[in-house]
Amino acid sequence: MDILAQAEHDPNARAMLVTTSMELANSVVDEMNNHMRNLSASDTIKLSLANGTIVLVQSIMDAVNVANRKAPEHLELQVRNPNGIVNLLSNYGSLFVGKYVAEVLGDYCGYLFHHS
Repeated sequence: MDILAQAEHDPNARAMLVTTSMELANSVVDEMNNHMRNLSASDTIKLSLANGTIVLVQSIMDAVNVANRKAPEHLELQVRNPNGIVNLLSNYGSLFVGKYVAEVLGDYCGYLFHHS
């Protein structure tokens, strides 16, 4: 859902999943297709996702390297042991760690803190 939420912002948005798992990649594509049917911004999302959504890598270190090269505004880290990886990440605006962190809330909280 976070990929869709970022993709709906703009047809030029670059929401991306970097994973070592083909099974996860396929599941994410299926879920995105299921949810897109009900979203009013589905045309914008489709244009954004056509720019490349999923990068399949061989290792977690490859994923770290992709993240550091891409320097995303928002970076979610969904791994079993995030403590060993967080310090390897160097180029991002905001980092969200763990399965219970909703990146979209970071947009709003960051905005509120910035303007308060």
